[in-house]
Amino acid sequence: MKKDLLKHEKNEKLIEKHISDELFEGQLDSWYVCLHVREASYRKDYERRGYRNCDIKNYIPLINEITLRGGYVVRIGDTGMKRLPKMAKVIDYPFTNIKSPLVDLVLIKNCKFYVGNQSGPWDT
Repeated sequence: MKKDLLKHEKNEKLIEKHISDELFEGQLDSWYVCLHVREASYRKDYERRGYRNCDIKNYIPLINEITLRGGYVVRIGDTGMKRLPKMAKVIDYPFTNIKSPLVDLVLIKNCKFYVGNQSGPWDT
């Protein structure tokens, strides 16, 4: 059992290095916030449960405040979501080449804090 945990910890460190290299250009010396904003695309529920969906544009002031304070914002979700505009220190992670459920979990585990509405990773 302990051997499996050690193996997992080594894998997690490799994933963290991969995240640092791919998303933060090897310069992950700052803190980051994970942001998840539910949209209708994932469950194709455009006509039902609309009250659970939000517009990412409403979060731009928050994103700007986090980056002004020195943090990164890592937007998590799926490729059906609207893309964020290009902004310094903002990573639109669903559209990267390292998107995976395991990387999702490591990002969430290591973020300074998580902002999101009741859906997706919030339920994990």
